[in-house]
Amino acid sequence: MSESKPRAGRQGLVALIGLGLVAVSALIVMMIPSPQPEDGLAGAAPPAPPVRVLAIAPDRYRARVRVPTIADPRHDLTLRSAVTAQIIDLRDRTLPGERVEAGEVLVRLDDTALRAHLAEARNRLAAADVALALAERENEQAVAAWARSGEDGAAPPLVARTPQLESARADRDAARAGVADARRRLAEAVITAPFSGVIVARHVSPGAQISAGEAILRLQHDDMLDVTAQVSPQELALLPDAVEEMEAVLVEEPGGAVWSARVRTIGPVMDPATRQASVHLERRQTTARLRAGAVVEAVIAGREIADLYRVPESAFTRDGAIWVVRADDRLDRIPGELVFLLEGFAHLRLPDSEQGAIRVALNPVSSFTRGNRVAPIEEG
Repeated sequence: MSESKPRAGRQGLVALIGLGLVAVSALIVMMIPSPQPEDGLAGAAPPAPPVRVLAIAPDRYRARVRVPTIADPRHDLTLRSAVTAQIIDLRDRTLPGERVEAGEVLVRLDDTALRAHLAEARNRLAAADVALALAERENEQAVAAWARSGEDGAAPPLVARTPQLESARADRDAARAGVADARRRLAEAVITAPFSGVIVARHVSPGAQISAGEAILRLQHDDMLDVTAQVSPQELALLPDAVEEMEAVLVEEPGGAVWSARVRTIGPVMDPATRQASVHLERRQTTARLRAGAVVEAVIAGREIADLYRVPESAFTRDGAIWVVRADDRLDRIPGELVFLLEGFAHLRLPDSEQGAIRVALNPVSSFTRGNRVAPIEEG
């Protein structure tokens, strides 16, 4: 009993001390002043977002029309046999990829039958010459006999044997034409290159028996390439009036090699389906050769146009406008008419109300709103 009383007294003392510490802590917390917002920061607006801008002014720029197309060989010909015969000589130069010159012998055919046909034609011509000579003599004799008879006027055609003479002349002319045809067919037994070019394909083999009209070789003339560029009426309006004033090059894709070219003419008729005009260019090959059939971009220099704004394509929105930062650093939207694109830049015609230099937002975003304040970052 005597031990429990001191233990109970100690526990009460500890509880009392704890309550006192809690009370003191609460008092100290209440006495500490709460933090106050700094003067001028309460309710402040968020900072203006940064926007990259480029200062530009209107200027004169020379338009260029760029059209993807293909450089075609001026002549692409399949050589065919004009006669039925056997191939007796097929030159190695007829292999695909070989370059041949105009007049070069490519193929020889067996001409035995053709020579026999020519001999027969010559024999028919000789016989026709004899028959004509006899008909002329008989005509002369008949006319002379009519004159001796004392009859008035010229001898009637049948008496003068005029029909027989005309028939003999017609036979002689036909025989001459037969000889000419036989000579031509004999000459066609030797097949030559009609123009300089490259062998693209060979369809026969040595010793083959071929028929008239059968394909033998395919030859392309690549010394001159023809290029047709289809341009819209708007693009056509950018070009000079005279063809002689137009400058053009062909940019090969891929690789970007640039080849000289000349504008030959502009087609007078627009395509009824596309409503586009055809600009015809040509390239005369030199030692450096553009491959026939290459995919190229025809670039035609146009006329100089004044008062155009040249902005990066990224600054020209899909709905045809640019965002600018005014002098008070607020956004504004200006509609623009695209005149032409060139080397990553859009050349625009802006409303008459816009004059002088402007600051164009280089990377407009969908959150742009007219009148919003921004922090412009000037680009060089």
